[in-house]
Order: sequence, then C-alpha cells, then structure tokens
Amino acid sequence: MIIEEISKIRLVLLQDIHNFFVNILKRAFD
Repeated sequence: MIIEEISKIRLVLLQDIHNFFVNILKRAFD
C-alpha cells in the first residue's frame, strides 16, 4: 500500500538525518 511505502521512506530519511547529525557531532568533538 502507499501508506506503507511512505512509512518506509520516512524511516529511511529519519535514519539518514540522524546519521548526518551524529557525524557532525563526532567531528565537532574530535
């Protein structure tokens, strides 16, 4: 269903954003 696809995409985007900020924080504290 379309709703399930949107949920999957939303999870992937959230994970990418989370990883992006984690990488920035790691660089900031290095």
